[in-house]
Amino acid sequence: EFKDQEIAMARRAAREAGRLVGGDLAALVSLATLGNSLDFFKTPDRAMAEAIAGATNGVPFARNDTPLLHDALERGLDLVLYFTDNSGEAFFDLPLYRHLSQKARRVVLVVKGGPALNDLTRRELAQTGLTKGFDRVADTGLVGIGVEWERAPERLHELVKDADLIVSKGMANLESFSPRPLPAPVFFILQAKCDPMRDFLGASAKSYWALWRPPAPA
Repeated sequence: EFKDQEIAMARRAAREAGRLVGGDLAALVSLATLGNSLDFFKTPDRAMAEAIAGATNGVPFARNDTPLLHDALERGLDLVLYFTDNSGEAFFDLPLYRHLSQKARRVVLVVKGGPALNDLTRRELAQTGLTKGFDRVADTGLVGIGVEWERAPERLHELVKDADLIVSKGMANLESFSPRPLPAPVFFILQAKCDPMRDFLGASAKSYWALWRPPAPA
């Protein structure tokens, strides 16, 4: 029921926010970042109000590494993985996903393998009606937030190994990816919502991040 409510409200809020922020790469990253206002620990109406306020007033980024993303896309990429977070964020993510699909040969949306809080699974993706927009979809094979790498299926490991770029939404994915050396750069998109994450990033409350992490040394 929570996901149903979130998806219904996000559909409207993303449309309004998208009109406010614009259509270039910086605007698409801002829109995707505002989508991370959603969270199981916030009511959907409160989260949507925050997203609209951010679109109206400008996203208060603590750090915005979008120029590094732009440079990587201009060099040409084969495979981009887009790890999702909350269900309603799909509406905020689709414009950026489409832009990435124009720049890379393949972009794969990665959803959760089973129910975890209000995170996006294949079921909710079908419910949004956006499956034609997200034309390539994989899942973590796991029930749980983030990625538990020791239990992740081989297919997911293969995708990560082959990726030229990983886009990672939300705090749990940041926690999962941060200690793991990866051969591809990671572009983290999130709002820092809890005290441990704010302490980890050195962030102010509710700050937004578009954070580039270079690939691990070979």
